[in-house]
Amino acid sequence: MLVYDVNDENEVEFEENGGSGLTAATILGEVDEKRVLGCAGIRSIVAKGGSEEDQACELKRMYIRPQHRRAGLGRQLTYFTIDQAQALGYKLMYLDSLRRLPQALCLYKNTGFSECYAYCDNPEEDAVYMKISLLEQTDQQFKNK
Repeated sequence: MLVYDVNDENEVEFEENGGSGLTAATILGEVDEKRVLGCAGIRSIVAKGGSEEDQACELKRMYIRPQHRRAGLGRQLTYFTIDQAQALGYKLMYLDSLRRLPQALCLYKNTGFSECYAYCDNPEEDAVYMKISLLEQTDQQFKNK
């Protein structure tokens, strides 16, 4: 796994979704071919009804190239991203997805996420909101899944 960490010295801002900065990004890459197979990002958030004390983050832009799906890369990247969020000190991780992406929802449920309230605004009618407690997750739990 290649990890690119965005910090205060080289801040990156995204214009969409309110311009919140990306806290950390993880990229799964195949070194031999120097081709990115998939990616995911982690950004610090304050969920609706929450506070900064919640130490929450959001899993963003999880993507695996179509030709590399169903090979376990999504699961590997999800667990790696959770590990990175834990290392950064987050206690909760949220994500939003869409009902029209049943494989993604299955992946998230199988890696410990469960449906929750709408923690953010999403204009899509079939939006699904999920979260996982990072306090309850350990490396050993991930290895057993």
